Amino acid sequence: MRKISIEDYKESQVSDDLLEELFKRNWFKLFVPRDYGGLELDLKTASQHITEASTHFGGLGWVLNLGAGANWFSGFFDPETAKTIFSPPKT
Repeated sequence: MRKISIEDYKESQVSDDLLEELFKRNWFKLFVPRDYGGLELDLKTASQHITEASTHFGGLGWVLNLGAGANWFSGFFDPETAKTIFSPPKT
């Protein structure tokens, strides 16, 4: 992951290229089952990813926590519905 610059921090937002990096790493799908293109990580491992992101930029960890956390619900959907919702790369 690229280093966060002071400019990133001053803007108080996550840049588009940083978001693309998270999508590339599939980190918004930390808890999503592999069947739907996710990483299907356990809580400890996923928390380590979120912590790593937070060390670069606190707001980035928060964004990742919210996105990945919301996708945790993928396991509670009917399988066909879950596949439709959670399979796209940028879910």
